[in-house]
Amino acid sequence: PMDTTTRGFDVGDRGETHSMRVERLHGWSTDRRSMEIEVRLPALRPAQLVVSPRFENAEGGRLRPYLVEFPIPPK
Repeated sequence: PMDTTTRGFDVGDRGETHSMRVERLHGWSTDRRSMEIEVRLPALRPAQLVVSPRFENAEGGRLRPYLVEFPIPPK
């Protein structure tokens, strides 16, 4: 289970112009092992978001950075 008070998202290696923006946290699952977020994608380009080590589990262990990528959206 995760600590629901710590979290963070970073820009991927493509930079700010290809970054997804976290718009809203909808909430954590009851077992605190997953969360639902709403993101805004940049128009007509690949998008990235890094789930950062600021996420911690209930014992204080940090996640390894994890890159989330979306390809170019269809026209």
